[in-house]
Formats: sequence, C-alpha cells, structure tokens
Amino acid sequence: MSLKARRKFGFIDGSIKKPTSKFDLDNWEAVHCTLVQWLRNTIDPSILDNVSYVADASVLWAELKEQFDVVDGTKIHGLKTQLHNCKQIKGMDVTTYYGKLKSLWDALIVHEPPFACKCGKCECDIGTAALKRLDNERLHQFFMGLDSSLYGGVRSQQFQLDPLPTLSRAYSVFVQQERLRSDPTTPDVSEVAAFAVPNSSVDWRVLRDQERGERRQLFCSFCETRGHEVSNCFFKTKRFPDWWGERPRTVAEYRRRRKEGPRGKDAGASSSSSGRDKEPAAHVNAVISGATAHSLLANDRLSGMCSWILDTRASNHVTGTLNYLEDRYTIPGRPVCLPNGQQVTSTIMGSVYINPSLTLRNVLFVPTLKCNLISIFQLTTNTDYYFEFSQNCCLIQDRSLRTTIGVGELWDGLYWICAGERPLAVHSITDQGTFDLWHKRLGHPSDKVVKTIPSLSNLICNKDSVCDVCHFAKQHRNTFYLNNKRATAIFELIHCDLWGSYRVASSCGARYFLTIVDDYSRATWVYLLLDKVEVTDMFMSFINMVTTQFSKTIKTVRSDNGT
Repeated sequence: MSLKARRKFGFIDGSIKKPTSKFDLDNWEAVHCTLVQWLRNTIDPSILDNVSYVADASVLWAELKEQFDVVDGTKIHGLKTQLHNCKQIKGMDVTTYYGKLKSLWDALIVHEPPFACKCGKCECDIGTAALKRLDNERLHQFFMGLDSSLYGGVRSQQFQLDPLPTLSRAYSVFVQQERLRSDPTTPDVSEVAAFAVPNSSVDWRVLRDQERGERRQLFCSFCETRGHEVSNCFFKTKRFPDWWGERPRTVAEYRRRRKEGPRGKDAGASSSSSGRDKEPAAHVNAVISGATAHSLLANDRLSGMCSWILDTRASNHVTGTLNYLEDRYTIPGRPVCLPNGQQVTSTIMGSVYINPSLTLRNVLFVPTLKCNLISIFQLTTNTDYYFEFSQNCCLIQDRSLRTTIGVGELWDGLYWICAGERPLAVHSITDQGTFDLWHKRLGHPSDKVVKTIPSLSNLICNKDSVCDVCHFAKQHRNTFYLNNKRATAIFELIHCDLWGSYRVASSCGARYFLTIVDDYSRATWVYLLLDKVEVTDMFMSFINMVTTQFSKTIKTVRSDNGT
C-alpha cells in the first residue's frame, strides 16, 4: 500500500517500462535502485542468498512470489491450528488477544477467501450471507479463547442474546468490561440499590441498557413497529411462539386493535399504567411509602402472609419488617440508596422463608422501607433459577429440574409474590400414656431422663419390663478380623474411584476427579476431569503410562462401578 501511495508499484509489476531518453532514464534508474534496496532490506537474511544477484525489481518480485506465494493444505492447516490454540493467557489483555486473532484471520482469508457471486446476476445475496457466517465463526473463536475466570459471566450473557452480536460489538463489550475491572476508583463493596438506582460497577446493567438502545433503533417495515427487524417479524414468518396466546396473528388485525385501543379490563389496566408512565418516580414512591404499601402490609398481618415485589433493579433483597427475618445477625453498616435519593444504612441481615422451595438468603433490614423487595439479580446469581415473565404473571423455575419454585402475580404494574408461614409440626395428645410408651417415643432414654419432663414425672417405671431395643443396642459386636491379603508387587491390584460433580469448578474448569491408588505401594494418582465421559480416555492414558515408565502390566482393577 505504501508503494501504491507513492505511485511506485508500477516498478514492481512491470507496468512502468524503462524509458529511452537520457533524462528520464536517470530518474527511472534512481527510483528503481531505491526500490530494489527496499525489497532486499525486507527479505529475511536466510533466504537473501537465493535472490542476491537479481537487480531488476519486477524480476525480484516475480521470483519471490513464485517461491513463497504458494497456497497448499499444510499452510492452511497450520493457520487453523494456530487459531484453535490461540488463548488468552493469564496477564494478557483483551486487545492483545484480539490482535493475535485478527492477524491469523487476515492471513487465512488470503488463502481461503469467502464465497462471492462472480457472474453478477445473483439475486439471493450469497456474498452477504457468507460474510455473516464468517463473522459468526470468528465470534465463536473469539469467545472460546477468552479467560473463563475473568469473562465467563459476560460471555454467557452474550450467548443469550438473540441474534448474536457482531464481532466488533462483542469486542467492544469485553474491552469495556476490562476497563471496569482495571479501574482503581471502582469500590470493592457496591451500594445496595432499591428499585432504579444506577450502579456502574454492575456490568449486566450496562449491557442491558445497551441492548435496549439497540433494539429501539430497529424498525420493521412489515408491521410498522419498532423493536425488531423484518427477518424476525412474527407476522411475516408466521412462526408464533407458544406464549403468543390469542393475540392477533395478522397485520390487519394487529393494526385494527392498536387503533381501537384496549377494552374492558385491559383498558383500565392501560389507563392506569399510562398514568404511571407519565410519573414513574411518583408511582414508585407511592408503592414504597404510600397507601398502597400500607394497605398491603395491613392485609399481610391479618392473613399471616407477606407480599414481596420482584425487582429487576434492586441489587439485594431488602425488607422493612424485622419480624420477617429468621436467623438474623448484625453486620457492618451497608449503604442502601432509595429512589427518592435518600441514603440509609442497614446493620441487620437474615433469611426469609417464602415457600418450601424458596428461602431468601442475605436479606437486609431497612427500617424506613415500607415494602419488601426480592432482587432478581441476587436470586439468579446465588441460585440456578430463571424467570419467565408473561402478561399476567412471573414464573420462577429451576433451570436443571424445570420445577416451579414460585409464581408472582401482576398487580398495579408490579409483580408480587406472597410468602407463607413456615409449617410447624405440632402433635396434641389427651391421654398421658404409660412409661413404656414414652420411653419408646423419646428414643429409649433412662427413667431418670423421662422423669425430668414435668408432665411425665408422675409416671411409674416397671422394673420388671424388658426393652428389647435397649438390650440389643447395648450388646457389643466382635471386632473385624484383620485382612492381610495385599498385593505382592506394584500394579498387581489398583483401586479406582470417581468423585463429582462438584458445584464449584476448579481453576481449569474441572468438576470431577479420578483417584487411582496402587494397593502394594499406596502410590496415588489424581486426574482432574471436565466431564464424566473422560474417565475412559484418562484410564487408558494411565495404563499406557504404567507400561511405558514402569514396564508393568495392570492385572486387577477394583472399583465401585461408578467409574
């Protein structure tokens, strides 16, 4: 490119011929000799001897191109192998890692250019589709090499986007995340947010706002609404999701309903929600400290149940009622920001029972708060739950078991979930019973222990009665005999056991480990595994290691059939 910018590339490809006039010849030779020297200085010294006697720039360029501009399978395979092994090692920033990938991609595209229409009559736009597929392939290569310990969470969020972001967009997100990590002014303990309190240290909020901004810019020319493109329009593709229900399935019906507006119950909900849209801060403050919260709390006290709001912007579970907290304890003061700008400090934390499947941990007590908030961010971070929002309710499910944890109902523009009381096991008796009966009920204690209970102190113990359970429980078993049967040589008998899966992955991402113990020498080998299916390959590798290093053959393998 620099030669073309200086209009000197014609000397290389031979388009600028050697002139015949004396004046032009001197100028041509001066430029030509300079270009030849430039080419020689850029050639590696190990191959300079092959072209050391060539004085013509075009001939020198042709020989170099003929020798080294050779496209073969070995070179392409080498570039793809380097792409597969390109990882972000510890200490490497995202920019350096992306630059290494970019150089390999540029080298590979020279030998494998993307598909394009050559006839000029194609109407299916295959060139754009090929470039989009190439960008998606590079995006996955970029994701696979990232450091999972630093960017695993952000990468999972990017995979959940539909459609997937472009490579440039994903690169900018990870660079921004890297800046947030390296920012020395970022506090270690973030403030607890109640409702819509911005916090720059939480990366998922930044990504969510950016995603919403991008979706607002999209416009569908088919149904004339914003938020999606024509390729994803349900009315055009006729592929309606399961949650679509009885909504209109044609553009004409959809436009007619939009023009008429909602009716009946929906109309009342629309009018009330439109009023809240005009004054969202007033509505939130009314829920926190107004008549709405007071009436709900009053009903909760009468019914024995408490109502909780599912909040997507709160960073921690908070409650204004101390009696709701179980196992509460004192903590150092944590700042809590309220929507009205007031900042309070919480010094008490505990747990709250919602239902048999859901118990909130690390709930903060804020005395001035007039409602109860469930932080969706904290709940999804500490558990494997996911939320599914619909027009009338919010469903909380376990991601792995697909069981329903709880259901929040939509009321007054917010999703509410009711918490019940923890069930108590109470047994009422009218007959006092005999001493033998209470002796069995209480776990066969002695008569002195039974009579320490005030209501049972007057029971008479029959000394002649014999409890068979107490008799057998006090008998002693003979000691186990010693087993002296051990292997007589190394690798004559080995013991194998597989452990996992553990809920916390190791630094390399492993959740299983295979333990192999030699019965004779008690030597132990431990192998970390990413998945249980790797046991067979790892065990075969161990057998080969024993054969190669110890010149031994494993005779017997003992396991619990779990490996």
